[in-house]
Amino acid sequence: MCNPSPSSNSADRSARTDDQFTSVLQLIAQVVARQPLALAAELAGTSLSYRDLWARSGRVAAGLQDRSVDAETIVAVAAEPSFEMLAAILGVLRAGGAYLPLDSTYPRQRLAMMLADARPALVLATSATQSALQAAAREAAKDSGDVTVVPIDELELDEDVAVEAETLDTLASEQLAYVIYTSGSTGRPKGVLLEHGGLANMAVCHAAAFGVGPGSRVLQFASLSFDASVHEIFMTLAAGATLVLAPRSQLLPGQDLAAALARLQVTNVLLPPSALAALPPVELPKLETLIAGGERCPSGLVQRWAPGRAFFNAYGPTETTVTATIGRCTPDDAGEPTIGEARSGAELHIVDESGGHVAYGEPGELYVSGIGIARGYLNRPELTAERFVELPLLGGATARAYRTGDRVRQRADGKLEFLGRLDRQVKVRGYRIELGEIEARLNAHPAVAQAAVIVEQLDDRHTRLTAFVVSDGGHRPSTDVLRTWLAETLPAHMLPARFEPLTELPMTPAGKVDDDALARIARQQRQSALHENPAPLPSESDDAAATRAVVLCRLWQQVLGDDSLAADDHFIEAGGDSLAAAMIAERAQALGLNFTAGELLAHPTVERLAALLAQRSPGVDAS
Repeated sequence: MCNPSPSSNSADRSARTDDQFTSVLQLIAQVVARQPLALAAELAGTSLSYRDLWARSGRVAAGLQDRSVDAETIVAVAAEPSFEMLAAILGVLRAGGAYLPLDSTYPRQRLAMMLADARPALVLATSATQSALQAAAREAAKDSGDVTVVPIDELELDEDVAVEAETLDTLASEQLAYVIYTSGSTGRPKGVLLEHGGLANMAVCHAAAFGVGPGSRVLQFASLSFDASVHEIFMTLAAGATLVLAPRSQLLPGQDLAAALARLQVTNVLLPPSALAALPPVELPKLETLIAGGERCPSGLVQRWAPGRAFFNAYGPTETTVTATIGRCTPDDAGEPTIGEARSGAELHIVDESGGHVAYGEPGELYVSGIGIARGYLNRPELTAERFVELPLLGGATARAYRTGDRVRQRADGKLEFLGRLDRQVKVRGYRIELGEIEARLNAHPAVAQAAVIVEQLDDRHTRLTAFVVSDGGHRPSTDVLRTWLAETLPAHMLPARFEPLTELPMTPAGKVDDDALARIARQQRQSALHENPAPLPSESDDAAATRAVVLCRLWQQVLGDDSLAADDHFIEAGGDSLAAAMIAERAQALGLNFTAGELLAHPTVERLAALLAQRSPGVDAS
């Protein structure tokens, strides 16, 4: 069962399951046998049955075996949301390998860094991602030898092949299932090694906890390179539900995502709280279960979205196989939502600085042990030894546990309160980011003497990354130069929205960078910009287009924190993203200008967006 263990006075909390599966493939094979014609996935009005998915993944597996893929062989998968993506992932696992998900939109250098580190036997790609991966593979080859990119559909061509020696029943739970990269504090991303036993346990637990089964429709919202996608894909397929796929352009936070949830009749979705906060208050009668995860969940989101459905707050690092705790939230809950209690297969330990277990109710660092704990980090033995430790337990036993770096406290009802980080790892819009990785890249620029990055809280729903830069005595590098420098190796979600020049970084008496002082500087500059450039209310005039452009320009300046932005500046190049677009669209609507985040991203300058609104209506109100 998936319910947490009964409350006790121990700081160690665990939940177990009596049903043990060594591989999620066993669970999916059972579904194929039980309901072969049921819908495994849907995309753009087309559907894929479990029988056809199993056949397609079998052909991929056979093709991989012909290319010498077997147990523990890493195979990268780079695919947009598609049936090919699912066939490739399952095919790698059925061949005995472990899949490495890659996002083709990442910078070439970052993809090359991952390929050089993981050294996959093959990279499976679609027609949409093949070019980007071939470029990354050529760069990786300089350090690690040739990397072969193979089209997924090439492996699916031969319908007469069959998987050889498929051992679903004998596959060991300790066998590697997937490798997923997370941000690294030293400037180098790290590959987390996850095993089959933990993957199967997570799929069973999540399906039970979130009420997923035949008839459920689960949205695949997360990028393949983030572990939320592991939850979406494997929980859904192991439970015999339908995975609902959609192009990323239709899932932009705000009105686009709300429309997709309604149109696709999604019953179950996992969203970062920042994406959930951007949803307009619409009726979603089909949405039965909503899971907030990936970052801290404000209580206002529970009040807004919990009525009429099951609402959960899920917590867990990648190293614990997606989650470690699950908390059910209701509108009647007081205060900030807790992160709940241990999920099935996870054992929780709250530890003090000396490694001892804290007294009941006292704060400490959360350690997690159990079947879902990762094997460690690929090619990083020292970091593995630092984060995965043998923890003494009450009674003299020990357990291999992962040090999360998160401070928590156990309440009297057994639920855990999240108190923050012990280091400088942060979550922004659901993405796990090591601020040190951004700082290391900035400090590598020849014109930068010192750099620091903080998370700036814009309001109770929105955050952004802000960088503070001290130049190296000579010419001060511009925002465009620094952003371009970072974009060569860092993905878009790790690019600061604002770069602030300083003559020196504020320091604490202990000689460390004073993050609180930097936050005060950022807040003062943001408030100054807001007072100096308030967004004017639109008014009817002979030049409605000019008024509209002024309103949009001021909104961009406020949200992006840059009062130098002009009507021809590109939104993304100025530090914008999908959530900033949703924030601007929401504020613009209050001023009588109606457009979606997707429309802003498709018309990424004030001039182009104003022209779009002018085509809709000759007046200022574009509704």
